[in-house]
Amino acid sequence: MTYDPGTSTVNDMDADHVALGGSVVGVIRVRSGAYIDLFDPTPDVIHIQDIAHALSMVCRFGGHTATHYSVAEHSLHVASQLERQYRDPRLTLAGLLHDAEEAYTGDMVRPLKHDPSMAMFRAVGDTLHLVIHDKFGVLDLLDDPRIKAIDNEILPWEMAMIRDCEWRVPPAPDVVRRAFLDRFHALRANAKETP
Repeated sequence: MTYDPGTSTVNDMDADHVALGGSVVGVIRVRSGAYIDLFDPTPDVIHIQDIAHALSMVCRFGGHTATHYSVAEHSLHVASQLERQYRDPRLTLAGLLHDAEEAYTGDMVRPLKHDPSMAMFRAVGDTLHLVIHDKFGVLDLLDDPRIKAIDNEILPWEMAMIRDCEWRVPPAPDVVRRAFLDRFHALRANAKETP
């Protein structure tokens, strides 16, 4: 089987093989129908609609929450806190995208993700992270320590007020997806206006 990353498609025989439950190593089909090679992602197959959809469906904390809490909702919280503290639309956009690679890899719980045996998984995520940040014009903010600081600072709040909160009524994934997309487009517009 062959995969051509230049066209973002799998040939007809491979598409049939994938449809019948087979797979092409390292290649996944995303919501838009495009195929992405996780080991060699290219910007042409990265679409914000796919990212927003997947992140709104992926649950934080390995799904061990009282109610659904998506990576997209978490990313909106990180972006909001960055905006409050720094008033920088580009930094806020980078914060919104700080876990965007999880649209393709899923959200792995921290204790496992940072185990030395998971180096290949982290490398795939790091490459996706780089391609996504480059595509959306925030490559210079890749791994900005202010984003990681906010991500870590809100974690205890997330655990108490969201993960363990039995009475929380989570927003529907579609509501979160739309909020993520709206925020993304607003930040992109504001980032272009900021000198």
